[in-house]
Amino acid sequence: MVNCLVCGKTTVTTHMGMNACRACSVFYRRNHDLVDDLLCITGKGDCKRKNKSLFSCRKCRLDRIEAMMRAGIGEGVLVPAPSLSPKLKRKENDVDAVIETPPTTPRISIIDKIRTNLEILSAFRCSSELKLRGIQSNAMDDSTDNYSIVPTTYQFVEEATKVLISGLFEFALAVFPEFGLLSLVNQWLLIRNYEKIFHCIDAKLRARRRFGKGSSIIFGTYTTVLSEDFVEYFFSKCKDKRNSAAAVRTFRDWLEEYGPKIKREVDRVDPTEDEFLAMIGLALWNLENMDASDQLLTLAARYRTEIMADLSTEYRRTMGIEKGTSRIGILMCLLHECRRIIMTFQSNHALYIMLGAMDENSLVV
Repeated sequence: MVNCLVCGKTTVTTHMGMNACRACSVFYRRNHDLVDDLLCITGKGDCKRKNKSLFSCRKCRLDRIEAMMRAGIGEGVLVPAPSLSPKLKRKENDVDAVIETPPTTPRISIIDKIRTNLEILSAFRCSSELKLRGIQSNAMDDSTDNYSIVPTTYQFVEEATKVLISGLFEFALAVFPEFGLLSLVNQWLLIRNYEKIFHCIDAKLRARRRFGKGSSIIFGTYTTVLSEDFVEYFFSKCKDKRNSAAAVRTFRDWLEEYGPKIKREVDRVDPTEDEFLAMIGLALWNLENMDASDQLLTLAARYRTEIMADLSTEYRRTMGIEKGTSRIGILMCLLHECRRIIMTFQSNHALYIMLGAMDENSLVV
């Protein structure tokens, strides 16, 4: 027995993929086409339930059903949703066939989905990179960060990037199920645009978790670091050594200017862990300067709205609506600044190729 999320009545069976009673599901089937024609009986659109009885206002009852459906009650997490093949049951003398499903659990926020699936992605990246380094690992080692962090080379970044890209496809599908409905072209468009900004935000989050807020560590990959002290090593395995000194100087200049700049921006905003996770989700659906289809634009807008709604719910509880709205704007500005800094490194790629420091097929950018 559960309470109907729409009218409050107890029900043994649930309908429409959420905890809704049969009466409300039949009401919706018969009235959903009238949503634009109905008017609230009070004119305020906020009619309340009384003593767990049905709404007396058809407009508000219909609006509540659609709100619960948009909220995704009963939505799955971690793994792709199972095939939905509900059994239609028609009782004698019924006019409408009603879909009956088992009772469902409350909606899990997208931020919580990101948190859970980021742990899975992190374990995959960690174990894969350690294998690339010739280190056998186990799940306990990966989950407790029980491994050494070493300087990286751009060739290792290449291999680690391949690991990250394959993991991001699974991550995006688990957190945002409709990612799987996009064409392969659109999926690649998103992941290609996402990979570097994801690494940037995730690396700052992990550096804070492991070394504290004051850390200046720059992760080159999940298990390796970049620093001014190891720039020569970054290019140490290049086949063409003739111009390596110029490449080292260019790269060191970039690290000296933009490494501290990213740290200052993150420290100034000082995101909470949930805000870091929200930025990881928002960054996937940032279509700035992308030639995106209408389908992709619509989906991206909806998922961005859902993520920001989760943030707003928390802000409403902790700091109020006005400050919360301002905070979301600050986070979006931080995302924009991180992306701009990443683009400055990408703009140097042609120079590194001319100097023979990187291969023309490099995945680093």
